[in-house]
Amino acid sequence: ASVAGTIRDPEGQPIAGAQVCALPSADALAGFAPPTPRCSRSEANGHYRIEGLWPVRTAIHASAATFVPAQWQLERERGLAQTELPLAPGQSREDINVTLEPGGVTLRGVVKDLSGGVIEGALVQATKARLYVQRDLAVAETEEDGSFELWTGPGNVHVLAQAEGYAGGNTQATAPGGVIELFLTPESVLVGQVVDATTREPVPNVMVIAGRSGAFGAVERVKRARSDESGAFRIAGLEPGTYKPTIYGETLFGEAEAQVHLGLGETSAVVLIRAHPASSLRAQVVIADSGEPCPSGSVILTTDDDPPRGQFIVDGVVEFRGLLAGSYSVGVNCEGYQSAESYPELTLGGEPPSEQVWEVRNGLSLRGRVVDEAGAGIAGIEVLCSSALTEDNPLNPRARVYARSKDDGSFALTGLLAGSYTVNAAGRLNERAGPNEPLSVELAPGREVDGLRIVMPAVGQLEGRVVDPDGKPVAGAELHAHPAEGLRGATARSDDDGRFRMEDLRVGRTWVTTSSAGWGGGPMLFASVGHEVAQGHEVEVLPNGVTEVELVVEKRDAVIRGRVTDGGGGPVADAFVEAQRMAERAGADSSWAVQALRWSWDRKPVLTSQDGVFELHGLPEGRFVVRAYRKGGGEAIAEAATGGDRVELVIAATGSLAGTVRLGDGATPKRFTITVTDSTQGISRSDSFFRTEGVWSLTELPPGSYTVTAQAAGATASLEAIVLAKGQALDELDLELAAPITLRGRLIDAETRQPIADMEVIAIPGGGGFGISDASGRFEILGVPTGELTLLASSRSGAEGSKYNLVSFTRVIAAKPAVQDLGDLELAPQ
Repeated sequence: ASVAGTIRDPEGQPIAGAQVCALPSADALAGFAPPTPRCSRSEANGHYRIEGLWPVRTAIHASAATFVPAQWQLERERGLAQTELPLAPGQSREDINVTLEPGGVTLRGVVKDLSGGVIEGALVQATKARLYVQRDLAVAETEEDGSFELWTGPGNVHVLAQAEGYAGGNTQATAPGGVIELFLTPESVLVGQVVDATTREPVPNVMVIAGRSGAFGAVERVKRARSDESGAFRIAGLEPGTYKPTIYGETLFGEAEAQVHLGLGETSAVVLIRAHPASSLRAQVVIADSGEPCPSGSVILTTDDDPPRGQFIVDGVVEFRGLLAGSYSVGVNCEGYQSAESYPELTLGGEPPSEQVWEVRNGLSLRGRVVDEAGAGIAGIEVLCSSALTEDNPLNPRARVYARSKDDGSFALTGLLAGSYTVNAAGRLNERAGPNEPLSVELAPGREVDGLRIVMPAVGQLEGRVVDPDGKPVAGAELHAHPAEGLRGATARSDDDGRFRMEDLRVGRTWVTTSSAGWGGGPMLFASVGHEVAQGHEVEVLPNGVTEVELVVEKRDAVIRGRVTDGGGGPVADAFVEAQRMAERAGADSSWAVQALRWSWDRKPVLTSQDGVFELHGLPEGRFVVRAYRKGGGEAIAEAATGGDRVELVIAATGSLAGTVRLGDGATPKRFTITVTDSTQGISRSDSFFRTEGVWSLTELPPGSYTVTAQAAGATASLEAIVLAKGQALDELDLELAAPITLRGRLIDAETRQPIADMEVIAIPGGGGFGISDASGRFEILGVPTGELTLLASSRSGAEGSKYNLVSFTRVIAAKPAVQDLGDLELAPQ
């Protein structure tokens, strides 16, 4: 297929030399090819053409010097927009035009491998949206010296780099700013074969997804491939880590019996995946009043035995592959429309299912404008409408609806039920500070609201410089602005000259702190105060003005050197090494620093040399926890290291836990999940097992004291204080599953002892959803698994005016009694 069109500015003038890229949908390609952008440049008259495109759903992105990137979209009714272009084989789509707004800034960088060598020809993508959300992309290719230049919108951007033979790398940056660096690791490769579970014959042409274990046990879809005629598959470009390959076919489903651990640049042994009978489903989602197809949305199928399965609706059609036999509850979300209260349960068996038709309806609408204090419309503001919890208005299927304001500030929230709502702007998806308190809106049956006015408060800018006591600029410092009123702040990073800028800050007193870049990065202490003093600098942000500030932080010129060896004394050449400063307060131990290292990302660790040697530069004074680890498994930790020290780290042999899971009647569950945790060390590992006759194993575990939890179809079992020595294999851990329980409690203010209402409490891992505290502060959660779990209490609506911070409680829950009361749980005001 091919696409052509013209790139213009808001005045209709053509833009020459714009970079226009077509990005195919990874879901639509279904493993036939990687979703790589295909790009061209616009001519002097602004015209472009891109040929040789896959005939699948494709997004068109454009960027140009001095302009903010944008993508093609088609405005639809009810305030919705189509952002992907459906392409058919041999089709040529003309007049796919994009308008670029002025105000773009330069983002420069260089792509290197972990040894420091530059990478030519790497593909770099930058977006202002959340990480992994590819919207309004700017795309560039690195030069011979590894450098690249992109034009993007000002502020925080996410940057992703990919190159042949390497795993992808990403970082967060601030534009404009200094030259950023992206470091890529040599690719790891997952190889295997798909066979029929009954005949053991090879299964060709089936999609294989390499799922990587992510935060809180979630599985991230990383890469896809298809099996060849011999059933063999090869998935390249993977980061080192832990994977669980899964297949989805028209009539088949299967997954590896155990996780696969890949080290740096490692190719796995052949992983066998057995394919079991399954079904495919094609369904239509239509608008009841007109019969028109739902333009976009999603469908989720949920069953007791397997993880929920979700797929996007594309022009009224949704397709599922690899569905196992069983009964599924159906959840339909058509953007801008109202779902039915419930849909008939879907039962899948031996016969191919008939095509389903699910209807949605035109709900109520809430329209308005987002304006500044002078009444001018503001574009690009995220507006969130949340169902308000009252006795007459229980939580409904359209509890939260988003919209983005248009150029004139107008917005439309559609598909709502009658009831009470709160409306807020500039939530978590937008950088600009919004109103302190949400608006309350009542939607009466059959009546809509038009003319709602959201007034955004005045904002200001903060500019400054980060230097050390000698006046030397500090690059790569992460700045955090915390307003005295409201939760919404801002972040930025200092450039090579130590300079930073924050836009659209809330006016008034603001507390500015600094830290090392990346989640979990340690604080950069101000040179003028001691380590035990709360770190921060107070500034006054002026309305529609710029506040200047200079932040003097401690020197960061200390170096920790060392060597990483294995249990036999040999060098480890593929270990990652990083450090976290320990707390300085009296009596503080290393546990926080160790957990911060294990849960950090977006900061570059150092890779050991062939001799196992490493150097950690740019450290401040203080005591550090130094951690060396292999992403395929194994780690070593040294505590209380200081600048100038030489640290010897020995990666101990990892161990394994294994056993069986059975039901009370002695049968084995078709699917079950095993989670092992060592809360002292901040270790959590989880895996799901499918048709293994109850057998399970988790390998590459560091020494520790573990809690082992099994869960299947709501039933749970746990073993506590399982002590694993280095290199030990414990393989007779048998668990008998018990039914879930009901958990109750009461939330109270830690200072006043008064009950706290309207807070959402969830249990992780969970099974029965969540509870919401009532006027007496009491809550109830159904279907809670036994064993170790964490309760999270947070403001139900996420409004900025919430008085309490997110609070977590960790408890070990026994199998009996069936209803348990935790008593009073204290929440401290922020």
